[in-house]
Amino acid sequence: MCLKKKKRLVIASGYHTNNWAHDISTFIYYSTTYTTRNFKNTYMIAPVPSMPYSPHGILKSSRPPKNTNWEEFQKKNKNIKFYFPHFLYMRGLLKNKIGDIELKTVDKIITEEKLSPDIIHAHFTYPAGYIGAKLKEMYKIPLVITAHGYDIYDLPFRNEFWKNKVKYALETADLIITVSNKNLQCIKKLGIKTPSEIIPNGFDNNLFYPKEIKECRKNLGLSPNKKIILTIGGLVPVKGHKYLIQAMRGVVDKMPNTLCIIIGIGPLKSELKRLINKLNLGNYVKLISGKPHLELPEWINACDVFVLPSLRESFGIVQIEAMACGKPVIVNEELPLSPLIRENKAGILVNIKEIEKIKDVILNSLTDVNLVNEIGKNGKSLVGKNFTWEAVAKELLNVYKRLL
Repeated sequence: MCLKKKKRLVIASGYHTNNWAHDISTFIYYSTTYTTRNFKNTYMIAPVPSMPYSPHGILKSSRPPKNTNWEEFQKKNKNIKFYFPHFLYMRGLLKNKIGDIELKTVDKIITEEKLSPDIIHAHFTYPAGYIGAKLKEMYKIPLVITAHGYDIYDLPFRNEFWKNKVKYALETADLIITVSNKNLQCIKKLGIKTPSEIIPNGFDNNLFYPKEIKECRKNLGLSPNKKIILTIGGLVPVKGHKYLIQAMRGVVDKMPNTLCIIIGIGPLKSELKRLINKLNLGNYVKLISGKPHLELPEWINACDVFVLPSLRESFGIVQIEAMACGKPVIVNEELPLSPLIRENKAGILVNIKEIEKIKDVILNSLTDVNLVNEIGKNGKSLVGKNFTWEAVAKELLNVYKRLL
């Protein structure tokens, strides 16, 4: 099947607003970028919730923030067009109706712009997957849904309402994509019979590769003499930052010349600051606001060790980006890529809640040069062979060709 004559609709609810969802926005951006050249046209619709900010009901509208890269994206890809239609959303009051509200918004764009897509790819089971399912029934075209993370391992198991919404979307789809085996098990747990495939996330090998550590630190204004531990992720409970901060107390006691940098934004910022101050780590643990994706290679290459303390991840793109830069990674043993990391000796796995163990592993990784070099080399080789966006794009294109 030649895709060059086909038009694709990508539905990406939340793409523009979920500033700390690094994996999700990155997956949508790159998976679409690396496949759009194979289509005649790609249309991405990302509805934007507009909320009243005064008793008079005046709408607060905003364009998508710069960190979504959408303007650069459109400049590079002439056959893609973005739509960010606004819709009225009142937090709490309309939560259970957001799927139907966004459906009207998306269908209005399709009708007014006369888009006539040949296939739909929806990111998230809800609301995008729900919208996609309704559109499939309306326009009689194939539907692919990517279940990214919480939308499959959490949302459908909250209550019957969400379970029914997610099951409807997945059972209506022609094919389900998810990024890890753990997510696939959740799909099976729901009793979904729709064909499902694992297509992993990837990394941009034009961005993430080893760079001179001294030069990166100079560019970022970081000390050339410190031992730097880095983590990147939203400041939310599931990212497990508090365990890393607690472990840093013991690390600093043994090795005062260390600095832990946490890059991310989110609702736990104040709470984590209080923990840092309580443990007298103000000079040793720094919270740095979220950085554009294009700046992350510099930060990763500036560190000695990368830690991913998440309690749960649907995949964890940032860890493979760190591995692509040749950095030793310390990862929670419960995360989806941990078995592959163990098998290839490509990182250090820990129970992230065992503070003393984290401390010991960090100290060892900062002093054992041979271990660090071996892990860095193995990690770089592993991700280079398996997780480039070119490889991911080929798998996605095969999916589209089978359905068209």
